[in-house]
Amino acid sequence: MSWEDFYSQNAALLAVQYERLDPERLHRGWLEFLPASGAAVLDVGAGSGRDAAWLAGLGHRVVAVEPCAALRQAAGRCHPRPNIRWVDDRLPELRTVCAGGQKFDLILVNAVWMHVAPDDRETALETLKNLLAPAAPLVVSLRNGPVEADRPMHPCPAEAFLGLARRHGLTLCKRLATPDRLGRREIAWQLTVLRRPRV
Repeated sequence: MSWEDFYSQNAALLAVQYERLDPERLHRGWLEFLPASGAAVLDVGAGSGRDAAWLAGLGHRVVAVEPCAALRQAAGRCHPRPNIRWVDDRLPELRTVCAGGQKFDLILVNAVWMHVAPDDRETALETLKNLLAPAAPLVVSLRNGPVEADRPMHPCPAEAFLGLARRHGLTLCKRLATPDRLGRREIAWQLTVLRRPRV
C-alpha cells in the first residue's frame, strides 16, 4: 500500500484524530517565529485543515497543500474560510504552487518529511527554499520511531536533514525534541526552524 492509498482509505478517521489536537499547543515550540497578521503562509501537507484554519484565524492568507483528495475535500468542508486556498499538490516539486510565483512569509511542513523519499529530499528542500521570502522561517517536524507497515515512510535523521539544510544555505534558528501528541510512546519528533538569508 502506498502512503496515498493509506491516507485515502483512512481519511475520515485521521481527520478526527488530527482535529482533536489544539494547534496552538501543538505548535507552541515555534510560535515566536509567527509573522505579523496578514502574512502569506504555505501549509504543506495540510491534512484535515486544522493548522491552516488556525493560521487563517490569526489573519494570515494561507495556501493549504494536500495531495489526498479525500482529506482535502473534508478539510474544505470543515474549514470554509475565505483566506484559505486549497491546492492539490505535493513535494518534491510543488509544481502548482511554484507556478503561481508567490513567496511565503512562513512555510509549515508538519509530519510530512517522512513521506518524502530520500532521493527526492534534495529537490524538496530546494523547492521550499525557493518559495521562502527573504528571512522567512521554514518549520519542519521530523518523525523518529519505527516505520508503520501499513503507512510507507522513510527515516528522518535530524543530522542528515540539517546537513542538507546547511548545503542549501538555510540557517538553523531552533531545534527542539517533542513527544508525540497522539500519545504513541514509540514515536517522537524533532522540531526544526530554518531561515532563508535576508539576501
